[in-house]
Amino acid sequence: MNALEIRDLTKHYTGFSLNHLNLTLPWGCIMGLVGENGAGKSTTIKLILNTISRDGGTVTILGHDNRKNLCLSKEEIGVVLDEVGISACLTARQVGKIMQVSPKEGKVIVENANFVQKHVKPRRMGEPGGIIKAESAIYACKVQVVCPRCGKPTRVGHKVLQDGTKERICKKCGESL
Repeated sequence: MNALEIRDLTKHYTGFSLNHLNLTLPWGCIMGLVGENGAGKSTTIKLILNTISRDGGTVTILGHDNRKNLCLSKEEIGVVLDEVGISACLTARQVGKIMQVSPKEGKVIVENANFVQKHVKPRRMGEPGGIIKAESAIYACKVQVVCPRCGKPTRVGHKVLQDGTKERICKKCGESL
């Protein structure tokens, strides 16, 4: 079974066309798309992830059409992009607020994002012990900031104010974070 099969994939934009792309990625292999600006690398990835609609052709991930059971397909592949977006598979519950930052460790605790189970002994007589579920830190590089004003995933920029202090800003809309 192939990990990825693309047959006659086509997408047309004004001034650009991705015409009849054919590609096979055997199971267990890693692939990189390299090419000039405008060659269709990002368009191809977006079509594989079904974040844009295709005009023709087929894309199968592990033998399944990428348009059917989209969340399962995305769980089975890994993609590294230059900008991070929020997947349509995520619910509002899975996108959480940062509760605590640990700059020395480079980690953050995000609400409803990463849980661990801890075994707790009773501290006093009559107090129950057991297994508790607690939020655990994740590496900050795995977290994408979402601007509260424009609602888009963004990189964080800095602006020096008149009084000399720095302020974190959204790189997309320029508003304070």
